[in-house]
Amino acid sequence: MYSVSNNYKNYIKINLSLSPKCKIVVDSITYDGSIIKAAPKITHKCDRSFGEFPTKKVNFEIYNLNNNLDFENKEIVVYKGLYIDNQIEWVPQGIFKPNSSNITTNISTRTITIQDAQDRTQLFDVPYVSTLSWNSNQTHSGQEIVDDICTQIGIELANSTFNWSSYQFKQPNFKEGITCREIIRRLAEIGNSIAFINREGKLEIKSRTATNEIIERKRYVNLSKENIVGPYNTLVLGKDGYNDDIIYPETMDTDRVEVKILDNPFVDLYRGEMIETIASYFIGSSYIPFELTDFVDGFYYDLNDEIEIVDKKGNKFKSVILNYESTSRIKSKVGANTESKSLTDYNLAGSTRSAIEDVKLDVNHIKSEINLVATKNEENSEKIAAIEIKNNEITSSVSKISNNLDNMQDSISGDDGLLERINKVETKQTATDLTIGHFNKIFSTLYGYIFLPSYLIIISFILPTTYNNPSGVI
Repeated sequence: MYSVSNNYKNYIKINLSLSPKCKIVVDSITYDGSIIKAAPKITHKCDRSFGEFPTKKVNFEIYNLNNNLDFENKEIVVYKGLYIDNQIEWVPQGIFKPNSSNITTNISTRTITIQDAQDRTQLFDVPYVSTLSWNSNQTHSGQEIVDDICTQIGIELANSTFNWSSYQFKQPNFKEGITCREIIRRLAEIGNSIAFINREGKLEIKSRTATNEIIERKRYVNLSKENIVGPYNTLVLGKDGYNDDIIYPETMDTDRVEVKILDNPFVDLYRGEMIETIASYFIGSSYIPFELTDFVDGFYYDLNDEIEIVDKKGNKFKSVILNYESTSRIKSKVGANTESKSLTDYNLAGSTRSAIEDVKLDVNHIKSEINLVATKNEENSEKIAAIEIKNNEITSSVSKISNNLDNMQDSISGDDGLLERINKVETKQTATDLTIGHFNKIFSTLYGYIFLPSYLIIISFILPTTYNNPSGVI
């Protein structure tokens, strides 16, 4: 929440008739309401309550009476304010930079329309070029990683203290070409935070922040709200599309209310050692999805601000602002969306596995390694099929552990056993020499022994992006 004067806050609370003002500043030139035809409207929206780095956008229309205004690729500082006691208290709204696609010039009306001009978030949509050394198992703090990105972008970090700022990270599992924006978003994700560019144009990584603001009934027209999300009592770390989740805590006597994080590169290779710390930021947290319309907000609320709302019956509830949209010169629509969920099968997760069929896929971008393990657990046996791609070679192995040793001997090492059949196909080839036929031979052999549906497709898509394959054959 932007810090406005107490006089400003009190004026909004006791007055329903307000006198809003606006201005923009471009190249140190101020354009006020006398030349702005349609006041700036701001939008800033999150899809989730954490792990977001949303772009703030602005729309407005301005007179161009002398046809001399040029805003393309120039930073526009937007202000709104209120006329109180014969003076205007200005509240900065953000810094925006339109490109040609955001600008429409109307010669007949002599106006310029700015549509969906973005803030400095757009600067982060570039590949991350690290200057940090990870040799000899060196670690770096969250702040060091963020500072490295800010230096690359040429932007200032607003808050040096945030969730994970002092934690010493082992080398994250960043994929090639990962953007600066994705890294910041993922760091915010494991800290139950969101990232955004604040009103002064600085990067801010923000956890939920109490404002002690009470929104009285007279300050809005309509309110809708839904059932509470949370409080969370379970954290799940997993991989999208695979039954490879781990959970914290592993056991629980009550019903689980989970929050799930998938494929986070900061924790992919270290999930077991980090899950308890990550859980500390989530367990016990909750929010109520809601929407206020025609809300006289005063222009000073930010994302992840916690507010208390009085409904039409006089009841109060707390929630957090995750969406903001100004709808008129003085009013806005704010709220928090309901999140979609992918529920965990707890029979497959962590140490609570029962008789299951499961697949685990690990892609280590640091070492250029891929490991695929398929298991089938039955009452008295376990079958395991594994494929490892490492140092430009692919190796497969299959085993079965059973209480019937005769069956194991026959099925594994007999004259026509599985190992004999696998030895007849090429189970060790350089990655650049592999063809789809090799995979078909290996997988068709494994498939007769253990379930492996469709994972050939996944491997054949991953390999070309991991290994140098000048022949183009896989």
